Amino acid sequence: MNKRQRVLNLLMGVFMMFMAFVLVCIPEDGYELIIAALSIGLVCGGIRSLYFYFTMARHMVGGKRLLYRGVIVLDFGLFTASLSYIPHFYILLYLLGIHMFSGAMDIWSALDAKKLGSDHWRLKLSRGVIDVVIGILCLVFIRQRDTAVYIYCAGLVYNGIMRVLASLRRTAMVYIP
Repeated sequence: MNKRQRVLNLLMGVFMMFMAFVLVCIPEDGYELIIAALSIGLVCGGIRSLYFYFTMARHMVGGKRLLYRGVIVLDFGLFTASLSYIPHFYILLYLLGIHMFSGAMDIWSALDAKKLGSDHWRLKLSRGVIDVVIGILCLVFIRQRDTAVYIYCAGLVYNGIMRVLASLRRTAMVYIP
């Protein structure tokens, strides 16, 4: 990770924790803010993946996977933006799906990193387990709108802390003499 990526990751982590604080302060408006944050984040992530594909990844092996990922994430972001008038029950199911899928992918990635001998597989595994637990808590408290906002805030704080830790962690450098 270069310096610019570290700074952006650090700022994103601090912003996520700030957003969690704002959501905790006003839980009655948290539902709309969650939809806005999810849709903006997914649209930005999809555009970033598409930009990377068109500038560099189309010449790489496996680059089409980034194209498909970018299109799917962009579609999810636009779909989330259109959900502002749907009852909160469906949004919480959507959040549940996002957390469960993200947690499953993190767990899968951690187990793969363990096979490859990486030192940081435990951190990835804990992130995946926490995402799955947040998804389960969303399912348990699906009828209570404010409790789901608090659970989402806990997930935001955790992911913000993980981003800050990732930006501050030293990365191994390989020097070829």
